[in-house]
Amino acid sequence: MNLMDRRRAIRLIAGIGLMGVLLFWLYRKFGFGSKFDASELRRYKQTIDHLAETIIPETETPGAMRAQVGDFIIRMISDCSSPKVQYNFLRGVKQVEDHCQRKYGRHYAQCTADDRISVLERFERNAVSRFAILNKVNNKIFGTPFIVQLKALTVEGYCTSELGATKALAYDPIPVHYLGCMPLAPGQKTWAI
Repeated sequence: MNLMDRRRAIRLIAGIGLMGVLLFWLYRKFGFGSKFDASELRRYKQTIDHLAETIIPETETPGAMRAQVGDFIIRMISDCSSPKVQYNFLRGVKQVEDHCQRKYGRHYAQCTADDRISVLERFERNAVSRFAILNKVNNKIFGTPFIVQLKALTVEGYCTSELGATKALAYDPIPVHYLGCMPLAPGQKTWAI
């Protein structure tokens, strides 16, 4: 074996070693393989309620908190999501709380409405790239970002709740005909499905 082959072999071994360290670090940092604890998510119920209420606040229609969207979100994450999604969501809720403690010195639920909105805007800016390909790669490797999951589950939970479907949306309990496309009158609510 000559000198060049030895140097190449040493670089290869060092590269493999660094890759192993990097993969282990990623494994630990992002919790791949860690066990999800649903009771830990339930401890953040008040935070999840207020996060959903920030997305769909109470106006002339009931807000997400009155529609019990927080319970829906916890149930969907605990019972119907993959371990990667569960871990990402729990980690995101913890990051929201940590950010509020550092910046405002209080829990998310105790922040003002403007502070809550700025926290969610910050998390959305950090989660979504302006390059679609980076978003796809990030979603494939690390899973859907917390804020994207939160917004989707909030809207789904609200629109399928009794209050959301009957008070915020136009609800027809016995639809006679299916019309795939029909214009809405000015001021008319969208239809609940």
